[in-house]
Amino acid sequence: EEITSVVFEEECAFLYDYAQKNFVVKNYQIVVERMERVMEIDSGYADGAAMLLLMETYHELEEAEKAESLYQTIKNEYPDTEVSQRATQIMTGQEE
Repeated sequence: EEITSVVFEEECAFLYDYAQKNFVVKNYQIVVERMERVMEIDSGYADGAAMLLLMETYHELEEAEKAESLYQTIKNEYPDTEVSQRATQIMTGQEE
């Protein structure tokens, strides 16, 4: 069990890093694929940052229902955090 935990943590870290790089260059489909895998392993990975990245990607892809669903989850599970504040900025068009 301990080995599995370490392997999953390393996999999530790799996938998250790879997805962030692809988000920057607008390879959104890769981001979705990688972040959905991270969410399967650990939906709260990086204290909600992975969920935020997936939400932002869906927002960019104009998949409003998926983005809104993740936004609501972030607001419920990570209230009063930077992740929640950033999610609100994205969803309300008040991005910096």
